[in-house]
Amino acid sequence: MRVIGALVLGFRRLDGGDTNDGWPNAKQGLRHHRAQFFNEIIPLHRHVRPEEVARSVLFLASDASSFTTGCLLMVDGGMSI
Repeated sequence: MRVIGALVLGFRRLDGGDTNDGWPNAKQGLRHHRAQFFNEIIPLHRHVRPEEVARSVLFLASDASSFTTGCLLMVDGGMSI
């Protein structure tokens, strides 16, 4: 039996530059302001890229994680530390 962990994502940009942060859609200027704000508070100063999420999912689904159980893989640019 194989038990894998969970992937926890930080703030990420969606198509059109909007952030998936639960805020209602707003004008372009407000979206840009929010993106800048989150880039400032994220320790790595940027949003996660889709390929970084994909590599994390690939790791959890691969044999490379065969001895990894019950973990939370934080893909959040340091927000959780």
